[in-house]
Amino acid sequence: MARGRHRQAEHGRRRNRREWLATRRQELIRTRSVQELLHELSVDQGMTWVDLSRMLRVSVPALRKWRKAGGVSTENRDRLAGLVAFLQVLYEAGVRDPAPWIAHPLVDGYTVTVLDLYTPDLAPDFVDLGAGDVSPVMLLDRIEPQWRETYKSEYEVVSAEDGMPALRPRG
Repeated sequence: MARGRHRQAEHGRRRNRREWLATRRQELIRTRSVQELLHELSVDQGMTWVDLSRMLRVSVPALRKWRKAGGVSTENRDRLAGLVAFLQVLYEAGVRDPAPWIAHPLVDGYTVTVLDLYTPDLAPDFVDLGAGDVSPVMLLDRIEPQWRETYKSEYEVVSAEDGMPALRPRG
């Protein structure tokens, strides 16, 4: 019985986060220009053009064109506003610096990041992760069952004698 209530509560949180993201995305589409959305992502959030292009599934030259001319398809404008909404909601859910957080490995010893797996459909799952409602391992097992084989790292980061980070083979 307790499991059923827990599942209902979890389902309610997920539905609320999906609605939260959708509402925020629609608000951004109505109120912000493409240039403003790109400015928020690149300047305010500190995302690189390469990371933006990966997450939006467009080329870096396309982003430059959008920034200068603004000619963006409805689908790409929706994805752009969705990404801004995602980072804003992540912040509101407790992730104080979303851009570095999405680029940080989810599990020690593996290279997989939110940046690698992000799609608009998975955004609520990553907000759940940022809010601490799900563990990285549980989330990865659900959305990317082969993650242990695909993203295993042969190296680990250690502190070198000079205090700087260095790589060394695991083992």
